[in-house]
Amino acid sequence: MPLETILPLLGDDAGSIDLSSASLDKIQFGDPPPGRTGLGIVSTLDLALPESFPLSLNFGTTVFDVTHMPPGQNAIRSILGDISLKPLALKGGANKMAVVGSLVRPTTGSDRDALDSFVSQYIGGKPAALKLVGKSIRLEDTASWRASPEWLQQVAQAIEVDIDVVGDSGGAFGDVRVSDIGITARRGSDDSVNDAVMFEAIVRAGVESPLGPDLPITVQQVRVIMKLNQSDDLIGYADTGLVDVTTESSGGRQVAILSFKDTDLIFPDKGRAFGALAADLVGGKAKREGGLPLTVYGTVEASVMSDLGRIYVYDLPFRNEITLSGLGVGVDEGGLQNWGLSDASDGLQLDAAVNLQVGGAESVGRTGPLIAYMDIGTAKLDAYVDDKPLARLTAPNLRLSSGGNNLNIVGELTPGYTDLPTAASLMTSVVSGDDVAITLKGAEKDDSPTPYWVKQAISAIEMAISLKISLLTSTGMSFLRDVEIGGLVISFVGGDSPVLQGDVAVGLALPEGIDIFFDIIRVTLVTDLSRAFLPEMDGEPEDAPVQIGRLTVTTADLSAPEPLRFRAVFDDALLVVAESEESAFEDFLAAVFYDPGATRLYLAGQASIAVATNLGELNLDGININIDQDLKHLGGISDDSLAVGNVTVSGGRTDGLIMSTEIGLKGGASFGAELGDVRLDIYVGEKDLPERPRLFPPPMSAEGGSLAATPRAVEEAVPPAESGDTLVHVGEVTIYKLALLPGTEAKMSIDVRLFPTVSGDKAQGPRRVISQYVSGKDIAVVLKGSEGSTDVQLLKKALSRWESRIALGGGTAELMQGAELTMGALPAPGRPPDINSRLIVQNPFSVDLLLLYIDTTMFADGQEIGRTSLDWRSDPERIPAKTTKRTRPYKLGLGAITPPTVKLFLDAQRGEAFVATEGIVEAMIGEYRTVVDFRDDSIPVTIITD
Repeated sequence: MPLETILPLLGDDAGSIDLSSASLDKIQFGDPPPGRTGLGIVSTLDLALPESFPLSLNFGTTVFDVTHMPPGQNAIRSILGDISLKPLALKGGANKMAVVGSLVRPTTGSDRDALDSFVSQYIGGKPAALKLVGKSIRLEDTASWRASPEWLQQVAQAIEVDIDVVGDSGGAFGDVRVSDIGITARRGSDDSVNDAVMFEAIVRAGVESPLGPDLPITVQQVRVIMKLNQSDDLIGYADTGLVDVTTESSGGRQVAILSFKDTDLIFPDKGRAFGALAADLVGGKAKREGGLPLTVYGTVEASVMSDLGRIYVYDLPFRNEITLSGLGVGVDEGGLQNWGLSDASDGLQLDAAVNLQVGGAESVGRTGPLIAYMDIGTAKLDAYVDDKPLARLTAPNLRLSSGGNNLNIVGELTPGYTDLPTAASLMTSVVSGDDVAITLKGAEKDDSPTPYWVKQAISAIEMAISLKISLLTSTGMSFLRDVEIGGLVISFVGGDSPVLQGDVAVGLALPEGIDIFFDIIRVTLVTDLSRAFLPEMDGEPEDAPVQIGRLTVTTADLSAPEPLRFRAVFDDALLVVAESEESAFEDFLAAVFYDPGATRLYLAGQASIAVATNLGELNLDGININIDQDLKHLGGISDDSLAVGNVTVSGGRTDGLIMSTEIGLKGGASFGAELGDVRLDIYVGEKDLPERPRLFPPPMSAEGGSLAATPRAVEEAVPPAESGDTLVHVGEVTIYKLALLPGTEAKMSIDVRLFPTVSGDKAQGPRRVISQYVSGKDIAVVLKGSEGSTDVQLLKKALSRWESRIALGGGTAELMQGAELTMGALPAPGRPPDINSRLIVQNPFSVDLLLLYIDTTMFADGQEIGRTSLDWRSDPERIPAKTTKRTRPYKLGLGAITPPTVKLFLDAQRGEAFVATEGIVEAMIGEYRTVVDFRDDSIPVTIITD
């Protein structure tokens, strides 16, 4: 049967051959068949026909056009190339036929679109829809010059087969790695800053040619459309656009490197999910939980060069699972650097730099940092010390990148935010050179236009940082320097413990970088007080310091004569001397008062300084101080350091005569003392006692009692003076509010109590002292201290060494002012004249004077002319205080008339008579009973005529 009749044998109702089950196995690309161009295709066509198919057909070599129509409207089906089935053989059941063909270079735009679509679907792992359109059939045994039957050609052209080509899920890119991600926050003042972040990264991928290893491709440009998910939450999405690709060779294969910048990662939720992720990265959650899993997925488009020319592939899916281990933000050991404090309009400003160390931003199981940097922009932080707010910090350009990051920050210490005790503690550390541990946290309240995700990320930051004060201060530098203590006086008046008074001038040294204005309000010191002996001023101590007490000083008055220098006055610095320190303190006082040389005082402790600043009043507590001050010793109470005023008798008591005056004491040391009321014993040297006739009143009558026994010579065992003279104890002196003031003279009231003169062996000395006073003559006395000189225990040792010499001045007016004589009858020959006399007596005392007994001898021209004894003890002659009075008349006892007597009377009548007298007066000065020796070489005498 001729071949031409085979198909008609099927009959009109035989139907058609169903080729819809046809499919191509995986395509192998290679060189084109001989004589052809383009890209060779080798595959297998599978076709299943029903087992009941009645024929077995072999059409020979059948050629098909391979066509493809891209998806989308207005797409045009184009021919990609052709394939040959050798042979096209059909029978019932499974049919496998070898396929050989080629894809050709596209010549039109629609052809190129079709090729791009087919390759994209194929290497994207998607079924590629092809339509095979019959083109021709050539019988295998037909000579090449002989054409196949026309009907057979018609059969070939009538064949159309739709085939889905199995996609190659291996894709064109393998081992995709994302690294060096850079994130930059948007800047601006509107809400658009929350819509996205600027995103950049480097993507490395191995290039696997989907056309086979023998037919390489070159990737020229790539576009990535991706999404970033954490769990099921979409964090953001980005479209890189077409980016040029560079390539490198690694391990014998081509690696495409895609570096894209200025890409927006768009937020679907104003950045809240991204902010939570950033907070977990910088806040430590990523490390605690072993990393944060993320999914990066999307599609890739690429422009590649191949044997078919440029091919643009698209919709190539990718998916990459990564795990972030956290950013690990830490601080360099240097802490805050180059920092300083300055005045601001509302408080203080802190400027500083810090080196942040960022590490741990790697993806688990990979090398190199996944996150290269986070350019956050302006960040707000809060600085705390011991959980108390110190400052609000602004980092205007916060950029966190792997490794070291130098960050400049500006802080504000304001009255409404800063805890003042915390600020004071910071200032204390600044002036003391102590480092400060600060905790930086994300700001709790940030109303700036900073993107929401930045605020959320910063809120998770908490790190400890050291404020290196020691880097600002020079070795040995002290805040308080050039300390000068002046007018130092220790007072033992008015309390159980002594207090110090004085003033101190202090220079202040602020560390470099601290430029703030402040006023000193008050200063309090609590220090240990030690001393060491110096052989001379400005010398060096020979022995180690010995502690003598603990000092608490609070300044009473402050002034600032110049910037960074103040002068403080203190008047109630409490000095507490422990029992174990009393002996050393007593030695210190005694040395200052009496020993040559000097003392170096050491004050070691802490100061509290209240300062007024732009921030408010700050109390700087716990400032360590070490001050030393040299004090020149007084070296004893010298004779020329004491000056005694006019002495007045202010009272007479049974236990002694009270004499009052004022004493001036010059302080020659650089240290003074207020010793309170001090009692000193008065001694008179035996050689300083004037020679007097040894006259004593006779015993009194029974009516008047009796006088004491006649005093004997001084026999008391009194320590002799340096001259070897015996000292006679005559009384005691009380110096009220005794003060030794440095560099000035202190005036003090004193009371002298002379012992009674009429009893005991000590009567002779007081009698002679009062006699000198009454006669208007000075007398040198020695003042000696003892442990009984004070009730203050700490002063007893010092005052027991007191010894000084002063001159007690005599009274300003003499007791005997004159005598009035009244002549009686002319004397008989050989008999003395009858003359009555009145003494003119001046009472210089502030109390009444009672004359009890007078025994006086009168001299004229050096010759004794008479003697009178008056015993008025039964009826004393009263001379009121501070008056001059004529006594009652008495008969003047004169001897025989002699030329001096005659001359006396003649001179008296002319008003020019003077006599010399000496004798004793027993008197009561107030309640003080004494015997006064007197001598006067010029007493005026007047004659009163009846």
